[in-house]
Amino acid sequence: MSVATSIEIRQFALAKESVRGTVPAAPAYFYGFDKSDEIAYTRSLLEDPAKRGVNAIYPPTPGSEQGTGKLKIPARASSIGEFLQMLIGNPVSTEVVSFTVVLNTNDTMDFMYNVNTVGSCVVTPGTYLPGTTHADAGSLCALLYAAMHAVDTAITEVAYSHTTGLFTITRSGTVLSLLFGTGTNKAKSICALIGFAAADQTGLAAYTGTIAVMSPTSHVFTPGTGIQLPSYGFYINRGMSKKQYGLGVTSKVVFSGDNQGHIMMEADLLAQSEAAYSGAWTPSYSESPILEFYDSTVKVAGSAPATPNVKSWTVTIENGMKPFKPLSQQAYPQDFLAAGPMKASGSMVIYFMDETERAKFIAGSTTSLEMVVASSQMVNGTKPWSLDLMLDDCRYKAFPFGDEDGYLGAKVSFEAYYNAGTSRLFLATLQNARSAY
Repeated sequence: MSVATSIEIRQFALAKESVRGTVPAAPAYFYGFDKSDEIAYTRSLLEDPAKRGVNAIYPPTPGSEQGTGKLKIPARASSIGEFLQMLIGNPVSTEVVSFTVVLNTNDTMDFMYNVNTVGSCVVTPGTYLPGTTHADAGSLCALLYAAMHAVDTAITEVAYSHTTGLFTITRSGTVLSLLFGTGTNKAKSICALIGFAAADQTGLAAYTGTIAVMSPTSHVFTPGTGIQLPSYGFYINRGMSKKQYGLGVTSKVVFSGDNQGHIMMEADLLAQSEAAYSGAWTPSYSESPILEFYDSTVKVAGSAPATPNVKSWTVTIENGMKPFKPLSQQAYPQDFLAAGPMKASGSMVIYFMDETERAKFIAGSTTSLEMVVASSQMVNGTKPWSLDLMLDDCRYKAFPFGDEDGYLGAKVSFEAYYNAGTSRLFLATLQNARSAY
Protein backbone atom coordinates (compact mmCIF):
# COMPACT_ATOMS: atom_id res chain seq x y z
CA MET A 1 0.00 0.00 0.00
CA SER A 2 1.29 3.42 -0.89
CA VAL A 3 1.95 5.86 1.95
CA ALA A 4 2.53 9.59 2.09
CA THR A 5 6.07 10.88 1.59
CA SER A 6 7.83 12.43 4.58
CA ILE A 7 8.90 16.04 4.20
CA GLU A 8 11.68 15.80 6.77
CA ILE A 9 14.15 15.68 3.88
CA ARG A 10 14.67 19.18 2.52
CA GLN A 11 17.96 19.42 0.71
CA PHE A 12 19.03 22.05 -1.81
CA ALA A 13 22.32 21.91 -3.70
CA LEU A 14 24.05 23.68 -6.54
CA ALA A 15 27.10 23.47 -8.77
CA LYS A 16 28.53 26.04 -11.16
CA GLU A 17 27.88 25.30 -14.82
CA SER A 18 31.01 25.07 -16.95
CA VAL A 19 28.78 24.98 -20.05
CA ARG A 20 25.92 27.45 -19.74
CA GLY A 21 22.60 25.61 -19.45
CA THR A 22 24.22 22.18 -18.93
CA VAL A 23 23.66 20.89 -15.40
CA PRO A 24 26.87 19.46 -13.85
CA ALA A 25 26.88 15.72 -13.17
CA ALA A 26 26.83 16.15 -9.40
CA PRO A 27 26.12 18.87 -6.81
CA ALA A 28 29.07 20.69 -5.28
CA TYR A 29 27.54 22.53 -2.31
CA PHE A 30 24.59 21.55 -0.14
CA TYR A 31 22.19 23.73 1.86
CA GLY A 32 19.38 23.01 4.27
CA PHE A 33 16.18 24.92 3.53
CA ASP A 34 12.88 25.62 5.23
CA LYS A 35 9.37 24.45 4.33
CA SER A 36 8.58 27.94 3.02
CA ASP A 37 11.39 27.65 0.44
CA GLU A 38 10.91 25.94 -2.89
CA ILE A 39 11.63 25.90 -6.59
CA ALA A 40 8.33 25.73 -8.44
CA TYR A 41 8.50 24.63 -12.06
CA THR A 42 5.36 25.72 -13.87
CA ARG A 43 3.88 25.76 -17.34
CA SER A 44 1.34 28.31 -18.48
CA LEU A 45 -1.78 27.39 -20.42
CA LEU A 46 -2.81 29.33 -23.52
CA GLU A 47 -6.59 29.56 -23.52
CA ASP A 48 -8.67 29.23 -26.67
CA PRO A 49 -11.27 32.05 -26.45
CA ALA A 50 -12.91 31.42 -29.81
CA LYS A 51 -16.71 30.92 -29.91
CA ARG A 52 -17.93 27.84 -31.78
CA GLY A 53 -21.67 27.82 -31.20
CA VAL A 54 -21.45 25.88 -27.92
CA ASN A 55 -21.65 27.33 -24.45
CA ALA A 56 -18.26 25.99 -23.34
CA ILE A 57 -14.55 26.77 -23.50
CA TYR A 58 -12.35 24.56 -25.66
CA PRO A 59 -9.18 23.03 -24.13
CA PRO A 60 -6.07 25.23 -23.84
CA THR A 61 -2.68 24.52 -25.38
CA PRO A 62 0.62 24.37 -23.45
CA GLY A 63 2.43 27.68 -23.12
CA SER A 64 5.79 28.74 -21.68
CA GLU A 65 7.56 26.96 -18.82
CA GLN A 66 10.05 28.23 -16.27
CA GLY A 67 11.38 27.58 -12.80
CA THR A 68 11.07 30.17 -10.04
CA GLY A 69 11.91 29.85 -6.40
CA LYS A 70 13.08 31.31 -3.15
CA LEU A 71 15.72 30.20 -0.68
CA LYS A 72 16.06 31.74 2.78
CA ILE A 73 19.00 30.57 4.88
CA PRO A 74 21.14 31.82 7.77
CA ALA A 75 24.03 33.79 6.30
CA ARG A 76 27.33 31.93 6.50
CA ALA A 77 30.47 33.40 4.97
CA SER A 78 31.36 29.93 3.66
CA SER A 79 28.16 29.41 1.68
CA ILE A 80 26.72 32.73 0.45
CA GLY A 81 29.44 33.43 -2.13
CA GLU A 82 27.72 31.38 -4.85
CA PHE A 83 24.62 33.56 -4.56
CA LEU A 84 26.67 36.77 -4.68
CA GLN A 85 28.40 35.43 -7.79
CA MET A 86 25.06 34.72 -9.50
CA LEU A 87 23.76 38.13 -8.44
CA ILE A 88 26.77 40.33 -9.23
CA GLY A 89 29.37 38.37 -11.17
CA ASN A 90 32.82 36.95 -10.60
CA PRO A 91 34.73 38.63 -7.76
CA VAL A 92 38.34 39.73 -7.47
CA SER A 93 39.82 37.32 -4.92
CA THR A 94 42.90 38.22 -2.88
CA GLU A 95 44.53 35.99 -0.30
CA VAL A 96 44.79 37.66 3.11
CA VAL A 97 48.14 37.76 4.90
CA SER A 98 47.34 35.71 7.99
CA PHE A 99 50.05 33.24 9.10
CA THR A 100 51.85 34.93 11.98
CA VAL A 101 55.22 33.71 13.25
CA VAL A 102 56.01 35.08 16.71
CA LEU A 103 59.54 35.24 18.15
CA ASN A 104 60.17 32.50 20.74
CA THR A 105 56.52 31.40 20.53
CA ASN A 106 56.02 29.46 17.28
CA ASP A 107 59.14 30.18 15.23
CA THR A 108 61.25 27.01 15.65
CA MET A 109 61.54 23.66 13.84
CA ASP A 110 63.48 20.76 15.41
CA PHE A 111 64.15 17.84 13.07
CA MET A 112 66.41 14.82 12.56
CA TYR A 113 68.08 13.88 9.27
CA ASN A 114 70.79 11.49 8.04
CA VAL A 115 69.42 8.91 10.52
CA ASN A 116 70.71 10.55 13.71
CA THR A 117 71.70 14.15 12.98
CA VAL A 118 69.53 16.62 14.88
CA GLY A 119 69.06 20.10 13.50
CA SER A 120 67.08 23.17 14.44
CA CYS A 121 66.05 26.26 12.50
CA VAL A 122 64.18 29.47 13.19
CA VAL A 123 61.72 31.18 10.85
CA THR A 124 61.89 34.96 10.78
CA PRO A 125 58.97 36.44 12.77
CA GLY A 126 56.28 38.18 10.73
CA THR A 127 52.88 37.69 9.11
CA TYR A 128 52.85 35.90 5.77
CA LEU A 129 50.82 34.39 2.99
CA PRO A 130 51.17 30.60 3.04
CA GLY A 131 52.18 30.39 -0.63
CA THR A 132 51.76 27.20 -2.63
CA THR A 133 55.38 26.03 -2.86
CA HIS A 134 58.70 27.28 -1.54
CA ALA A 135 59.18 28.97 -4.92
CA ASP A 136 56.66 31.63 -3.83
CA ALA A 137 58.96 34.37 -2.61
CA GLY A 138 58.14 35.86 0.79
CA SER A 139 55.64 33.14 1.67
CA LEU A 140 55.64 30.94 4.76
CA CYS A 141 56.48 27.97 2.49
CA ALA A 142 59.55 29.83 1.19
CA LEU A 143 60.73 30.97 4.61
CA LEU A 144 60.34 27.56 6.27
CA TYR A 145 62.07 25.86 3.34
CA ALA A 146 64.96 28.34 3.41
CA ALA A 147 65.43 27.88 7.17
CA MET A 148 65.37 24.05 6.97
CA HIS A 149 67.42 23.88 3.75
CA ALA A 150 70.16 26.00 5.34
CA VAL A 151 70.58 23.20 7.93
CA ASP A 152 69.93 20.21 5.64
CA THR A 153 70.36 20.68 1.89
CA ALA A 154 68.39 17.48 1.21
CA ILE A 155 65.17 19.26 2.13
CA THR A 156 63.52 19.49 -1.30
CA GLU A 157 60.09 20.99 -0.78
CA VAL A 158 57.71 22.80 1.53
CA ALA A 159 54.24 23.07 -0.04
CA TYR A 160 50.72 24.12 0.93
CA SER A 161 47.36 23.01 -0.51
CA HIS A 162 44.71 25.72 -0.71
CA THR A 163 42.13 22.96 -1.18
CA THR A 164 42.89 20.93 1.94
CA GLY A 165 44.64 23.58 4.07
CA LEU A 166 47.54 21.19 4.71
CA PHE A 167 51.31 21.77 4.58
CA THR A 168 53.74 19.12 3.26
CA ILE A 169 57.50 18.90 4.03
CA THR A 170 59.66 16.65 1.83
CA ARG A 171 63.28 15.43 1.98
CA SER A 172 65.20 13.40 -0.57
CA GLY A 173 67.36 10.43 0.41
CA THR A 174 67.12 8.99 3.90
CA VAL A 175 64.17 9.52 6.19
CA LEU A 176 63.31 12.73 7.97
CA SER A 177 61.95 13.06 11.50
CA LEU A 178 60.03 16.12 12.66
CA LEU A 179 60.59 16.40 16.41
CA PHE A 180 57.40 18.26 17.37
CA GLY A 181 56.93 16.21 20.54
CA THR A 182 60.48 15.70 21.87
CA GLY A 183 62.56 18.44 20.27
CA THR A 184 64.61 20.75 22.48
CA ASN A 185 62.52 23.71 21.30
CA LYS A 186 59.12 22.01 21.39
CA ALA A 187 57.71 24.81 23.58
CA LYS A 188 58.16 27.24 20.70
CA SER A 189 57.52 24.85 17.82
CA ILE A 190 55.98 25.99 14.54
CA CYS A 191 53.92 22.77 14.39
CA ALA A 192 50.49 24.22 15.23
CA LEU A 193 50.89 27.08 12.75
CA ILE A 194 51.51 24.63 9.90
CA GLY A 195 48.85 22.12 10.94
CA PHE A 196 50.79 19.37 12.73
CA ALA A 197 49.98 17.84 16.11
CA ALA A 198 52.56 18.25 18.90
CA ALA A 199 53.95 14.75 18.37
CA ASP A 200 57.06 13.44 16.59
CA GLN A 201 56.69 12.49 12.92
CA THR A 202 59.08 9.63 12.10
CA GLY A 203 59.87 6.96 9.51
CA LEU A 204 59.09 8.84 6.27
CA ALA A 205 60.73 11.19 3.81
CA ALA A 206 57.64 13.40 3.46
CA TYR A 207 54.99 14.50 5.93
CA THR A 208 51.63 16.19 5.43
CA GLY A 209 49.89 17.95 8.30
CA THR A 210 46.69 16.52 9.75
CA ILE A 211 45.06 19.76 10.87
CA ALA A 212 43.63 22.02 8.16
CA VAL A 213 44.84 25.60 8.50
CA MET A 214 42.81 27.39 5.88
CA SER A 215 44.15 30.59 4.40
CA PRO A 216 41.49 33.34 4.40
CA THR A 217 40.72 35.07 1.12
CA SER A 218 38.91 38.35 0.50
CA HIS A 219 36.43 38.24 -2.40
CA VAL A 220 35.37 41.67 -3.68
CA PHE A 221 32.13 41.73 -5.71
CA THR A 222 31.59 44.91 -7.72
CA PRO A 223 28.81 45.34 -10.33
CA GLY A 224 30.18 45.23 -13.85
CA THR A 225 28.72 46.03 -17.26
CA GLY A 226 28.05 42.48 -18.45
CA ILE A 227 24.48 41.17 -18.56
CA GLN A 228 25.21 37.44 -18.76
CA LEU A 229 26.05 36.51 -15.17
CA PRO A 230 27.38 33.12 -13.97
CA SER A 231 24.86 30.26 -14.02
CA TYR A 232 24.49 27.24 -11.77
CA GLY A 233 22.74 23.91 -11.77
CA PHE A 234 20.22 23.61 -8.94
CA TYR A 235 19.24 20.33 -7.28
CA ILE A 236 16.43 19.56 -4.83
CA ASN A 237 15.72 16.41 -2.82
CA ARG A 238 12.14 16.41 -1.58
CA GLY A 239 12.20 12.87 -0.17
CA MET A 240 10.08 11.26 -2.88
CA SER A 241 12.27 12.36 -5.77
CA LYS A 242 15.24 14.46 -6.74
CA LYS A 243 15.08 17.13 -9.42
CA GLN A 244 17.69 19.15 -11.26
CA TYR A 245 17.28 22.58 -12.83
CA GLY A 246 19.48 24.00 -15.57
CA LEU A 247 20.71 27.56 -16.05
CA GLY A 248 19.96 28.61 -12.48
CA VAL A 249 20.42 32.27 -11.59
CA THR A 250 19.30 34.72 -8.93
CA SER A 251 17.58 38.04 -9.54
CA LYS A 252 17.53 39.42 -6.00
CA VAL A 253 19.26 38.86 -2.69
CA VAL A 254 18.17 40.36 0.62
CA PHE A 255 20.43 40.43 3.67
CA SER A 256 18.84 41.24 7.01
CA GLY A 257 19.80 41.36 10.64
CA ASP A 258 18.13 42.29 13.89
CA ASN A 259 18.84 42.06 17.59
CA GLN A 260 16.84 38.86 18.01
CA GLY A 261 18.60 36.28 15.83
CA HIS A 262 20.81 35.32 12.93
CA ILE A 263 21.84 37.38 9.93
CA MET A 264 19.68 35.97 7.13
CA MET A 265 20.03 35.78 3.36
CA GLU A 266 17.03 35.39 1.05
CA ALA A 267 17.54 34.78 -2.67
CA ASP A 268 14.99 34.86 -5.51
CA LEU A 269 15.87 32.06 -7.95
CA LEU A 270 15.15 31.50 -11.64
CA ALA A 271 15.81 28.34 -13.65
CA GLN A 272 15.43 27.33 -17.27
CA SER A 273 14.35 23.67 -17.23
CA GLU A 274 13.52 20.77 -14.91
CA ALA A 275 14.56 17.11 -15.14
CA ALA A 276 14.84 14.08 -12.87
CA TYR A 277 18.20 13.73 -11.14
CA SER A 278 19.57 10.21 -10.74
CA GLY A 279 23.26 10.85 -10.05
CA ALA A 280 25.26 10.51 -6.86
CA TRP A 281 23.72 12.27 -3.87
CA THR A 282 26.06 12.50 -0.89
CA PRO A 283 25.21 15.64 1.08
CA SER A 284 28.11 17.22 2.93
CA TYR A 285 27.52 20.42 4.86
CA SER A 286 30.87 22.14 5.32
CA GLU A 287 29.71 25.29 7.07
CA SER A 288 31.30 28.17 8.90
CA PRO A 289 29.52 29.74 11.89
CA ILE A 290 26.28 31.62 11.21
CA LEU A 291 26.89 35.37 11.13
CA GLU A 292 25.16 36.78 14.21
CA PHE A 293 23.50 40.09 15.09
CA TYR A 294 25.97 40.74 17.90
CA ASP A 295 28.82 40.65 15.37
CA SER A 296 27.19 43.39 13.24
CA THR A 297 28.37 46.95 12.93
CA VAL A 298 26.53 49.63 10.96
CA LYS A 299 28.77 52.47 9.84
CA VAL A 300 27.01 55.72 8.96
CA ALA A 301 28.95 58.38 7.03
CA GLY A 302 32.14 56.35 7.40
CA SER A 303 32.14 55.47 11.07
CA ALA A 304 30.18 53.52 13.64
CA PRO A 305 28.24 55.62 16.18
CA ALA A 306 29.97 55.92 19.56
CA THR A 307 26.77 54.53 21.04
CA PRO A 308 25.26 51.81 18.80
CA ASN A 309 21.70 52.76 17.86
CA VAL A 310 20.60 50.35 15.08
CA LYS A 311 18.01 47.76 16.09
CA SER A 312 17.68 46.04 12.70
CA TRP A 313 18.67 46.47 9.06
CA THR A 314 18.08 45.08 5.58
CA VAL A 315 19.97 45.51 2.32
CA THR A 316 18.33 44.44 -0.93
CA ILE A 317 20.35 44.01 -4.13
CA GLU A 318 18.62 43.44 -7.48
CA ASN A 319 20.34 42.87 -10.83
CA GLY A 320 17.38 43.31 -13.19
CA MET A 321 17.50 39.66 -14.27
CA LYS A 322 14.80 38.76 -16.79
CA PRO A 323 14.03 35.74 -18.98
CA PHE A 324 15.15 36.04 -22.61
CA LYS A 325 12.46 34.43 -24.79
CA PRO A 326 12.99 34.77 -28.53
CA LEU A 327 11.12 32.61 -31.04
CA SER A 328 13.45 29.67 -30.56
CA GLN A 329 11.39 26.47 -30.93
CA GLN A 330 11.39 25.86 -27.18
CA ALA A 331 8.90 26.62 -24.44
CA TYR A 332 11.40 27.63 -21.76
CA PRO A 333 13.61 30.77 -21.78
CA GLN A 334 16.71 30.62 -23.94
CA ASP A 335 18.67 32.48 -21.25
CA PHE A 336 18.37 34.82 -18.28
CA LEU A 337 19.99 38.22 -18.74
CA ALA A 338 20.62 41.00 -16.23
CA ALA A 339 19.13 43.75 -18.34
CA GLY A 340 19.30 46.07 -15.34
CA PRO A 341 19.47 48.49 -13.89
CA MET A 342 21.31 47.17 -10.85
CA LYS A 343 19.61 48.45 -7.69
CA ALA A 344 20.51 48.54 -4.00
CA SER A 345 18.16 49.71 -1.27
CA GLY A 346 17.33 48.94 2.31
CA SER A 347 15.98 49.95 5.66
CA MET A 348 16.99 50.40 9.28
CA VAL A 349 15.14 50.63 12.55
CA ILE A 350 17.13 52.99 14.75
CA TYR A 351 16.90 54.56 18.17
CA PHE A 352 17.37 58.34 18.02
CA MET A 353 20.59 59.54 19.62
CA ASP A 354 20.85 62.78 17.66
CA GLU A 355 19.36 64.37 14.55
CA THR A 356 22.48 64.46 12.35
CA GLU A 357 21.26 61.85 9.87
CA ARG A 358 17.65 63.00 9.95
CA ALA A 359 18.86 66.46 8.94
CA LYS A 360 20.38 64.84 5.83
CA PHE A 361 16.99 63.33 5.04
CA ILE A 362 15.30 66.74 5.33
CA ALA A 363 18.01 68.36 3.21
CA GLY A 364 17.97 65.57 0.62
CA SER A 365 21.74 65.20 0.91
CA THR A 366 23.82 62.06 0.63
CA THR A 367 25.38 59.76 3.20
CA SER A 368 27.25 56.47 3.08
CA LEU A 369 26.11 53.30 4.82
CA GLU A 370 28.13 50.17 5.51
CA MET A 371 26.90 46.95 7.10
CA VAL A 372 29.80 44.92 8.48
CA VAL A 373 29.28 41.45 9.93
CA ALA A 374 32.58 40.02 11.17
CA SER A 375 32.22 36.74 13.05
CA SER A 376 33.85 36.36 16.44
CA GLN A 377 35.12 32.99 15.15
CA MET A 378 38.16 33.06 12.91
CA VAL A 379 39.46 31.49 9.74
CA ASN A 380 42.64 29.69 10.87
CA GLY A 381 42.48 31.54 14.19
CA THR A 382 43.57 34.81 12.61
CA LYS A 383 40.99 36.54 10.42
CA PRO A 384 37.19 36.60 10.89
CA TRP A 385 34.60 35.12 8.58
CA SER A 386 32.93 38.29 7.38
CA LEU A 387 30.54 40.06 5.04
CA ASP A 388 30.87 43.78 4.31
CA LEU A 389 28.19 45.63 2.31
CA MET A 390 29.28 49.15 1.34
CA LEU A 391 26.83 51.68 -0.14
CA ASP A 392 28.78 54.82 -1.02
CA ASP A 393 25.95 57.18 -1.97
CA CYS A 394 22.63 56.75 -0.12
CA ARG A 395 19.62 59.04 0.06
CA TYR A 396 17.08 58.56 2.83
CA LYS A 397 13.56 57.99 1.51
CA ALA A 398 11.88 58.14 4.92
CA PHE A 399 13.05 59.09 8.42
CA PRO A 400 9.98 59.42 10.65
CA PHE A 401 9.83 59.93 14.40
CA GLY A 402 8.24 56.98 16.14
CA ASP A 403 8.05 54.68 19.13
CA GLU A 404 10.51 51.78 19.25
CA ASP A 405 10.22 49.67 22.41
CA GLY A 406 9.27 52.75 24.38
CA TYR A 407 12.18 54.75 23.03
CA LEU A 408 12.22 57.50 20.40
CA GLY A 409 13.10 55.83 17.13
CA ALA A 410 12.52 55.65 13.40
CA LYS A 411 11.89 53.18 10.62
CA VAL A 412 14.33 54.51 8.05
CA SER A 413 14.40 53.56 4.36
CA PHE A 414 17.11 54.41 1.86
CA GLU A 415 18.15 54.00 -1.78
CA ALA A 416 21.70 53.68 -3.10
CA TYR A 417 22.91 55.54 -6.18
CA TYR A 418 25.96 55.33 -8.42
CA ASN A 419 28.94 57.16 -6.93
CA ALA A 420 31.15 58.81 -9.55
CA GLY A 421 34.03 59.14 -7.09
CA THR A 422 34.29 55.42 -6.38
CA SER A 423 32.86 54.38 -9.79
CA ARG A 424 30.35 51.95 -8.28
CA LEU A 425 26.86 51.50 -6.93
CA PHE A 426 27.99 49.31 -4.05
CA LEU A 427 30.74 46.96 -2.93
CA ALA A 428 30.26 43.53 -1.35
CA THR A 429 33.31 41.99 0.32
CA LEU A 430 33.18 38.41 1.54
CA GLN A 431 36.01 36.90 3.57
CA ASN A 432 36.18 33.14 3.94
CA ALA A 433 38.38 30.11 3.37
CA ARG A 434 37.55 29.67 -0.34
CA SER A 435 40.54 30.47 -2.53
CA ALA A 436 38.40 31.55 -5.52
CA TYR A 437 34.96 31.44 -7.18
